[in-house]
Amino acid sequence: MIHDFTESTYHLPPHKHTYYELAYIHKGCGVNYTNSIAMNYSAGDIFLMAPDDLHFMEFKKTTHITMIKFTDSYFAGFQRISDRKKVMERPEDMMMNASFKERKIQLNEREKRILKNIMDNILLSSEVNDVENSAYVYYQIIAIFGLIRDHSGDYADSVTEADRITQVTHYIHNHIYSPKKLRIQEIAEHFHLAEKYFGTFFKRNAGISYKEYISRYKLGLIENRLRQGIMNKSEIAAEFGFTDTSHLLHFLKKYDKENTKQVPHSGNTA
Repeated sequence: MIHDFTESTYHLPPHKHTYYELAYIHKGCGVNYTNSIAMNYSAGDIFLMAPDDLHFMEFKKTTHITMIKFTDSYFAGFQRISDRKKVMERPEDMMMNASFKERKIQLNEREKRILKNIMDNILLSSEVNDVENSAYVYYQIIAIFGLIRDHSGDYADSVTEADRITQVTHYIHNHIYSPKKLRIQEIAEHFHLAEKYFGTFFKRNAGISYKEYISRYKLGLIENRLRQGIMNKSEIAAEFGFTDTSHLLHFLKKYDKENTKQVPHSGNTA
């Protein structure tokens, strides 16, 4: 999804993201806040944000911005490119890493010209194409990450365990309705971790077992639906992959109110 706008005052309050997002500044100046980190911006700057990042912008001058939003499934077909340093090869990894999103990306004039051309190409293509399914737009976005990756060279930190567990929990949240994608074999392969090591890795960093985390997160979503009364138990059972309503009720019975106090949540989103 592409959102291109010009405003004198930013139209959103501080909010948490539910998507990955690129924000490119065509003109204007002000301050970009990502996770409470303040970064001055001007024409030619670009900022990266990931799901659950807290974001806000303060406009000092009328600002023209192009924001490109997508989920990690957008890059499902993106093949990893060989790199001697083996650092930050996937767009999702780059957007999860604090080195990229909590520090201003200082592009040189040549790189800024390249980036402006790419953004202009995307906007021009979006006038006549379905951007979600456009191969041309897809590769233009990949080119943005390639430019940032080439530029970042020495200062991009390797993915730490803290970065990786954040990526894993976001993956869980995005695929909570697809039990097959949450199998340990599937998720370990997705994050290039040894299957036999994954459980130990997860518990060490999350404080609870992988299975327990999924159950608690799923429980919170189900209880929200029950409180809202929008869906009946049969619909909820189908949504979360339970075999039937009795299977859902058995799951709910297993977790009492004491457990629900610890259900992971992502806070307010916008």
